Amino acid sequence: MSGVTIGFLMGALVLVLLVLRVHIAMAMLVAGGLGYAMVSGWGRWAATSRRWLLRATRSMTCRSCHCFC
Repeated sequence: MSGVTIGFLMGALVLVLLVLRVHIAMAMLVAGGLGYAMVSGWGRWAATSRRWLLRATRSMTCRSCHCFC
């Protein structure tokens, strides 16, 4: 997919989110984040998201019994 196609898809996504009454800043943030992930590659984005998720869940677990207390 070319950069122009991704740009048009991002614009369409922003418009759809605005029709659904999402705040414009959130619509642009979501569209920009997804567009960045599409341009840079899904694998890179997935690896970063996985690392953030593991870090977040590790901080929520109890140190002694490893449960979600």
